[in-house]
Amino acid sequence: MQQPGAARGTTVRARQPRPPRRLTHSELRRRRRRRNLLMALLGLLVVVVGVALSLTVLFKVDTFRIENMDGSTPANTGIYTEDAILGALGIPVGENMFQFSASQKEKSMEVSLPYLERVEIRRRLPSTLVIRVEPAVETWCAQSDSGWLTLSDGLKIMKISQEQPQGLPALLGLDIEAPVAGYYLKLATPNATATPAPAASGVSSVQSVSSSSSSTSGSEQNAHDPMEDVNRLLELLWTYELKDDCTSIQFDNSNELYLIYQNRAKVLLGTFNNLDYKIKFAAYLLHNEDGKGIGDTEQGTLDVSHQLEDGSLRPTWSPGSIAESNSGESGSDQTNTAGEGDQSDGEGGDAAGDAENGDQTDSTEGGDAAAQSGEGDTAATPEPTAEPAA
Repeated sequence: MQQPGAARGTTVRARQPRPPRRLTHSELRRRRRRRNLLMALLGLLVVVVGVALSLTVLFKVDTFRIENMDGSTPANTGIYTEDAILGALGIPVGENMFQFSASQKEKSMEVSLPYLERVEIRRRLPSTLVIRVEPAVETWCAQSDSGWLTLSDGLKIMKISQEQPQGLPALLGLDIEAPVAGYYLKLATPNATATPAPAASGVSSVQSVSSSSSSTSGSEQNAHDPMEDVNRLLELLWTYELKDDCTSIQFDNSNELYLIYQNRAKVLLGTFNNLDYKIKFAAYLLHNEDGKGIGDTEQGTLDVSHQLEDGSLRPTWSPGSIAESNSGESGSDQTNTAGEGDQSDGEGGDAAGDAENGDQTDSTEGGDAAAQSGEGDTAATPEPTAEPAA
């Protein structure tokens, strides 16, 4: 029996599947946003779980290691024991390594342990805390209203006492602000209305000059930190090997800055202008390596504060006890006589002129020329007066 459709000679075709609908750009953007949001939430969840585990279960301190700054052991801890250092650290075993600020711990330890110059704290995962230390060394002393300060090489206040520390060069005439053991030396900042000298020129900020510019330009100038001048001078003393023989430095008047060398020579530096050149020249004459400077047993005042128009220095040496020279002014008067010579005496003038031209004249000859003048018995000019050898 035939089907009705077949009888009519028609064929039945299979139904084709419907093609998928293409997504619009807006739908694609929505899907990407949902996917990105989901990934961000998953990432945040991982971070939260990781932080929670690190603060509760992982990275707990179980080992302390004290090292030198270069990582070597045993550590030089100065006057402190390792137990004292760990006590100042204040972190018990089992505390999480990330629940405290390493920088804040370093600062608090440097204050509570004044005889440590530096402290560094490093985390060594998973459970070791490393404390690196550098002991402070008594290098300078300074007089303040609170008493005598014992200072490290970096000018950290190690202790305060009423008696002057023995064997340490003294920094005198500094305007020290509220010294506290464990903190670094701080000086009073000059009046902000004063015009500070540019750092490149080396002029002391203490030598203040009243501002003649407008109030607008004056407000733009920052107060110069006098500690920069102090640090620069001390660094130069180390550089030119004068520190070990330096007895004291007087900062009270920047126009009459001077230092005492071996308790026998007063070195007048004047202002902080060209300080590097002055210290270099003074070291050249005081060390007397070529025999043209100042003898090892001579006493007197060396003035390297006078600078000629061509930029060179004209050092002068005034023999005599430095205890009798109470001020830089008296030394300056002798210097003028020694450096310039008696104008009525032609020989003395010629000797000074030869020194300025860098002639290698024997120092005793210069002294004889000065002796022929009226003032020559108390002053002489050491050779050479040109640029010292490098």
